[in-house]
Parts: sequence; structure tokens; C-alpha cells
Amino acid sequence: MTDTMPDVGAEPADAGWATDLGEHAELVAAKGWKSPADVVKSYAHLERLVGTDRIAVPKAGDEDGFRAVMRKLGAPEEAKDYALAPPQGAPKGWYREDAADSFRTLAHKANLTPVQARVLHDGWVGGLLETEQQQMAATARTHAQLDQELRADWGADYDRKLELARRAALHFSGAEELDALEASIGSPTLVRLFARIGEHFDEDTLVGQGEGRFAASAAEARTEIGSLKQDPGFMASLADAGHLGHADAKAKWRRLHEVGYPGVVGA
Repeated sequence: MTDTMPDVGAEPADAGWATDLGEHAELVAAKGWKSPADVVKSYAHLERLVGTDRIAVPKAGDEDGFRAVMRKLGAPEEAKDYALAPPQGAPKGWYREDAADSFRTLAHKANLTPVQARVLHDGWVGGLLETEQQQMAATARTHAQLDQELRADWGADYDRKLELARRAALHFSGAEELDALEASIGSPTLVRLFARIGEHFDEDTLVGQGEGRFAASAAEARTEIGSLKQDPGFMASLADAGHLGHADAKAKWRRLHEVGYPGVVGA
């Protein structure tokens, strides 16, 4: 690349001063540089075009060299310097700061720039939230359809038969298994089956009578209360009114206390 176009018909450059440059003498003659000052001017012009802020590409396997390059590109010195935030619309308590700190540690280990880390973090966490919200919506629709079908089938006997179904399920499984069953149940046929089983028992043989669902016996309820107190996830959802599972946790907590500690107000 030439810096200037020589004048047509101009006298050939006097490159005698460059005879000691060996093979570079031909370059001097081709460029038309008449003195070392011309070379310096040409170089200064080149720097203005290209710039002086250049980064050497490290060799493969040179981790220190790669880390140095990424620092120049903006990767922070410490993991805590990555600015991350919960996705928009995330319920209070859903976003875990300890998980965010783990992500920061991995991003720092990978020498990510703040922009790279934020794009990966926001895409991943936002996807998790969207998936969870879709699953909750699908579960709510399934339960609503189930409830609608059973109400149409049982009519005024709906509450009694539903209570019998739940108490029968608890009788043969236990409180923990029942919670899992209630979270996944979606078949009216299964609910009807437990209702028929419940009707074959004397009501006194099926433990617990709760509001809208059954709980365990008093001893079982107290045992489960003790277990839940040791469950950080449950206690967090119970304490945080903005948590996705707060309403269910609160209802479960009250039901267990009503059965385990009958007559105690404000449990």
C-alpha cells in the first residue's frame, strides 16, 4: 500500500541513502522515499490509519496469555465484578443469589467479558423461569379441567367424595406420597377410584378430616411439621409471601397444625 501517488513525470527518487538497507532498498525505491524523514512520515500516517492499540494473539494452550488478552478486552479481575440481575417478572425469592455467585465463578474461570457473561446468564435464567411458568400454567389448567369434570359428575356430593378419595389415598400411602400424588394427579378416573375405595371404609378408619383435603393423624401431622422445619426450601416458601409456592406452603402448614395441635388458634 502506497501512502501517496507520485507525480506523473516526476524525477526518480534519490534512494542512494538507502543502499545499505540491503533488500529493503528496493522498497525505498518503490515507495519513492527520498530521505529517512519520508519513511518516518509514512509510518506516522500508517499508525493514524491502523492505530497503535494492538493485542497479540496467544499460542494454543497459553492460558496465561489468553487470560491477559481477555483482561484487555474487559474481563474483570474478580468474579464479584460481574453485574447480574434476576430476569424481569421473576417472583420475589425465586432468584437465588448463591446460584448467581456460582455462575459468576464459572464466568470468571472462563475469562468471559461482562457482556458475554450477562448474555449467557440472562438467556439461561430467563429460559428456566419461562419453563417453570409454563409448567405451572399447564398444571393449573389440568387441575381446573379435573375439578370441572368431577364436579359435573358428582354434583352436590363433590366435597364428600373428594375428601374420601384423599383420605383413602393417605391411608394407603402416607403424607409425603400424598403430596407427590396431588402435585401430579390429573386423571378423574384415579380420583374416582380412590373415592370408591374410601366409601368401602368406615369413616373412622380413615385418618384426618381437613378443609378441602385430608391431613394425617395428629401424631403424623406433628412428625411432618418437624420434618418441614428442617426443610430450607419449604420454610423459605412459607416465609416469603412473594414465593411461587407460598400459598400452598401456608395452606399445608395450617392444615398440619389444625390436625396436629387441635384447638390451638393462630397456628
